[in-house]
Amino acid sequence: MSLNLKKTADILDACLQPKLAAEWDNVGLLVGESEQPIKNILLALDITSQVIEEAKTVGAQLILTHHPLIFHPVTSLAAGAYPAIQIKELIRSGIACYAAHTNLDILPGGVNHTLALALGLVSIEGISINGIDNQICVGSLTKPTTLKELACHAKQVLQVLVVKLVCVPGPITQVAVCGGAGSGFWPQAKAAGAQCLISAEGKHEIGLAAQEAGFSLIDVGHYASEHLIISVLAQKLQPFFEPYDIKIIQSKTNTDPWQFI
Repeated sequence: MSLNLKKTADILDACLQPKLAAEWDNVGLLVGESEQPIKNILLALDITSQVIEEAKTVGAQLILTHHPLIFHPVTSLAAGAYPAIQIKELIRSGIACYAAHTNLDILPGGVNHTLALALGLVSIEGISINGIDNQICVGSLTKPTTLKELACHAKQVLQVLVVKLVCVPGPITQVAVCGGAGSGFWPQAKAAGAQCLISAEGKHEIGLAAQEAGFSLIDVGHYASEHLIISVLAQKLQPFFEPYDIKIIQSKTNTDPWQFI
């Protein structure tokens, strides 16, 4: 039994709940022909030229990403820059793309929950912000620790060389996490009882405000805060596609665009 793209997207919609995405987001099926057959699905955080070539190599007709390839308005496909060049190559190669972004962040077992579990937090609770459930997750450490010890632990778990800290003295017992650009949620994390928020995109003014309020931040970087979801998502989706002999393949070429020296 085989699946076309429309039926494949229907299964993904049921699993990933695009209706949960933020109003400003752009999720679901973004490129592809509804009747094209699907044999393999490649998972990645982003669609890059290297990921498209990888999809060709592994025989994937669909790339499922966390970050939408089409996010900001695309005014022209004539340009040879991102994302126009990637959109054209997908169409030329007959490869579809589907995105699960803010909906995947907040799903049970999604990006935020996965990050909390990986860091060893227990008694994890999702916190609603502006009516959105699980916008951040807050959990307890099994024993009190210092911020620098927690930062070293995060570096090891997330496989990063460098993190940024807003360091406030005192023991850490409760930690909030948010995958991606969530450092600005520190007031809600503090209100929920956390002494530290682990996230990314910590701007200067965010750091100043948190420091003044006596709250610690660990910025692990955008990619590092999210990449663990790929293996979790592969395990979640594979059973739904096994009856159709469709393989879920994790990208080996999608890496952090930022390098540290």
